Amino acid sequence: SFNAMVEQLAERTKKLEAEKKIVEEKNLELINMQELFLMLMYNSPELIVLLDLESNEEYIINRAAELMKARHPSLTKILRRELWLHSQSYHNNKSRWDLSFTASDDGFPPKSKSVFYVVDSYPMYWKGNMAMAHIIRDCTEEREKERKLMFEAFNDPMTGLYNRRYAMELLKTWHDEGCRYCISIVDVDYLKYCNDAFGHATGDEYLMNITKVLLMMPEGNVVCRIGGDEFLICAKNVSKELQNMRLQRLRLKMMRGELTEPFFFTQSFSFGSGSRIVDEGNSLSELLRQADVSMYQYKMNFKPKLNTLMTYKDERVED
Repeated sequence: SFNAMVEQLAERTKKLEAEKKIVEEKNLELINMQELFLMLMYNSPELIVLLDLESNEEYIINRAAELMKARHPSLTKILRRELWLHSQSYHNNKSRWDLSFTASDDGFPPKSKSVFYVVDSYPMYWKGNMAMAHIIRDCTEEREKERKLMFEAFNDPMTGLYNRRYAMELLKTWHDEGCRYCISIVDVDYLKYCNDAFGHATGDEYLMNITKVLLMMPEGNVVCRIGGDEFLICAKNVSKELQNMRLQRLRLKMMRGELTEPFFFTQSFSFGSGSRIVDEGNSLSELLRQADVSMYQYKMNFKPKLNTLMTYKDERVED
């Protein structure tokens, strides 16, 4: 029986040593994983910070966060405040949220520019205290690409005004919502002559002058370029009579040279408007046709003769 006990003890010792070896291997694996995790975290291009939920004290920050702190202390201070404020509201839940900054005291980002971040926040315990881990990714380049794509989709590249697509989507939205609105079509007078006589660069300058003048319409007017020489102005809660009066006032001032720099000939445009009266149930296409017809009638009646617009003698134009 003694020999049996010795054998059992030896067998148990062997099993314990095997289990000890497994535990040691797993501990070594955990140590290696921890080292790998710390290395990846520390060298990550994303900002990673672990902050105490109560005091906002730093427990861990990686190299990217250290560099940000050293180079842009003012921005880092603002960032820390925003992280802490967010943590107070979402301390029990992980969350993904957006953060953006304009120019700070230390000059980053530069004036008139912004930086954008996506933040993933995770609540956790650290050394017996409630903490929040934040992974902060700079997505400024992505947002800038998105902004450029949106601009190209909905803006005219030369004037910077909204384009036809934007105008039609805006008007459809207003129409579907039952809004009262007015649309005005503006056609540039003698743009083709300007391009042929002085070159397309001068024609572009002419279009930019028209753009500048149309943007003098009161706040709430949305000015769009919908074709080579055509513009569309959209405004809520205004009559076509009032819009026509405003456009006529701008047109006369432009023709007198009061609104732009001196040009090769007197600059002018024709216009016409259409208003949506909700009770009448006008369709959007009817309103556009109404404004278009009104513009052509105006052009036929009031478009000045070319020879009266010129500030120089052009033999190609008859008196």
